[in-house]
Amino acid sequence: MRAASACRLRHRTEQALEQCGGEECNYLVSHLLRLPGGGIAKLACHCFGASVVRALSAVPSAHDVVVSSLMRAEGSLRKDKYGAMLLAQLGLDSCPTAEASQIAFASV
Repeated sequence: MRAASACRLRHRTEQALEQCGGEECNYLVSHLLRLPGGGIAKLACHCFGASVVRALSAVPSAHDVVVSSLMRAEGSLRKDKYGAMLLAQLGLDSCPTAEASQIAFASV
């Protein structure tokens, strides 16, 4: 039940980031970027959260902040299945490991 709820929330958040414009999008982006305690990196390490971070990185006003957050946490993200896959998909993995490359290509 909890996974289904998280999946629906992920889907709605992705849709909102992709489809909304102007103030609504900026409001959602600002709240996501202000997640406490390395929230972007924590989201990137979750199967549903990685999709939200990917959608968030596609928003022009948030891209630089998202990339900066991910690069600060690159070491821990590379150790995580979903984090490594996200880094590879966004082209941010500066020194890809064989495992991260396999995960990225397997998901394509």
